[in-house]
Amino acid sequence: MQNKLKKYTEERNKIAARMAALEERRKALDAKIVEAENLEIRAMMRSENLSLSELMELVRAMQEKHRITYADLILDENREETNDEEHE
Repeated sequence: MQNKLKKYTEERNKIAARMAALEERRKALDAKIVEAENLEIRAMMRSENLSLSELMELVRAMQEKHRITYADLILDENREETNDEEHE
């Protein structure tokens, strides 16, 4: 019985160590992804001759264009329910 417990404990410890190594690798890859995304954004900014403030203004304008208010969302849901009831 003691041998099984020792065997299970050793296996669990090996798995835990592997998980820790994988988590560290994931964190390193996440950092590389963010760095690559930032480089891509900078390259696009330079190709369009955008300053940081112009980029921020562009992003804000895009956000406003695609923003849906809660009231609009409720109206859309009510329209869908009405359409569903009409098709039944």
